[in-house]
Amino acid sequence: MSSDNGEILLAKGPERWSFKFVGDVRLSLCTTLDQLIGDVFSAGYPGALEIDLTPAINIDSTCLGLLAKLAMQYETETQSQPFLCCPHAHLIDLIESLGLESLFNLVEEIQILDAESVPLRPCDAVTAQPLVLEAHERLAQLSTDNQAQFQGLIDSLKP
Repeated sequence: MSSDNGEILLAKGPERWSFKFVGDVRLSLCTTLDQLIGDVFSAGYPGALEIDLTPAINIDSTCLGLLAKLAMQYETETQSQPFLCCPHAHLIDLIESLGLESLFNLVEEIQILDAESVPLRPCDAVTAQPLVLEAHERLAQLSTDNQAQFQGLIDSLKP
């Protein structure tokens, strides 16, 4: 898959799971990302959880909201935060504007060896809608600014 379209790479072991996001990380990856989040917690809790946005050129609010879900659940279960590497100023600005930096240990570099591309799960409007809702509800929990920004979308997506 072309990295311009976005993809997720994963390296996992008993003590560490590492996610690498490549290219334009958009809604089309949300069902795959949500499945991976479920896999992390169904397999037990790794001692370290790493997210590398170095090869990402963009990431949308749905995927950021799902990363917030991942970070919140990981911290609840392990009392530690995932590591996040993002060297891109425009993405750091986005992460900070949404209050996500409080959910992660920000690091300058992550060494991810032997990461493999994750096959994409189908993503259509029916499968994406509950994930978009959940992701934006997570973001809205982080600040009153986010709540104001996303409340219209949240209201429109509720059944």
